[in-house]
Amino acid sequence: MRNTLSLIALLLALQACNKDSYFTLTPTNDIVQFIPNNTTEKRYRSNTDDTLSFLQAGIDTNYIKSSQDIGSTGNVGTLDYVEVREHTATLRGVNNPYKVNYRVYSQYDPSLGSRSRDFLDITFFEDNVEQGMLSFIYTDSLICVSERCGFEATLKLQEKSFSNVYFLKRDSISRQSFYINTTKGFVGFRTTDNKIFELID
Repeated sequence: MRNTLSLIALLLALQACNKDSYFTLTPTNDIVQFIPNNTTEKRYRSNTDDTLSFLQAGIDTNYIKSSQDIGSTGNVGTLDYVEVREHTATLRGVNNPYKVNYRVYSQYDPSLGSRSRDFLDITFFEDNVEQGMLSFIYTDSLICVSERCGFEATLKLQEKSFSNVYFLKRDSISRQSFYINTTKGFVGFRTTDNKIFELID
């Protein structure tokens, strides 16, 4: 019996030695809050009095083994890999061809005290064709890094004004746009046929 217990203890110790060394990066709530988590429809009105709705069913969370070369991590020691917690969600049009995809994730950065930098990608689709994407980095504050990213402290789309709005600038090639802010999320968009929709409620 004693030999059996010793053998079990030895096997457990060997198994513990074979475990990978890693840590998990988790995005902060400050950036996760940009993903809508509503189970009721969000309604939008156009400049031609069309009304449509979007619905988002929930946030999916996955753990992904990062392919990033982490090397030595200083006081943390040597790690085999970094595991990244990723949040994704889709705001889908109800009986309409539009949708918005959200992705929040982190990346290891040894120069930061938190050891991670958070990222947010928001992509707008029409008929399953990508019309544009806004990408953000978050450390202590949110910074939009997309080439065509714009910001307005107050932006009036039609009848309503929204504060602190990030948007995709239109140009001669891409006429579509979409608008987001921290409090209401996806507040409006422009379509390929130049309709302007704004959030009703």
